[in-house]
Amino acid sequence: MPHESNGYFYYRYTYHCPYTDAQGNRHIDTNYHSAYYSPAREDHVAQTKWLREKALPAAQADIQKFYSDANRNLKGLVYEPFNYQYIHQEAFWFTHTPDKHTSGPLKGLIFGREI
Repeated sequence: MPHESNGYFYYRYTYHCPYTDAQGNRHIDTNYHSAYYSPAREDHVAQTKWLREKALPAAQADIQKFYSDANRNLKGLVYEPFNYQYIHQEAFWFTHTPDKHTSGPLKGLIFGREI
């Protein structure tokens, strides 16, 4: 059985972060989205392990970094701390061709970052 990569594990998501505005109204911020990929060979057990041990921890770190100073805004918005429940999975699969940017300066490059 070959052990070299013949494709990618790919995970894409949006983060729906609840926040409260200065008037006390609750909203959901859906602006943060990202994706991760790693060269791999097709293997369902390894794919699940990759999600748990690499993709989700990377998502948590990136989300926490993104929102780290969100509460220091001048509009009085207060964002809730990170919670895995706010991650909305858009794609999780093994693929030979990961999603790519279709326009702009990144056109043709894989959407997301390699982990």
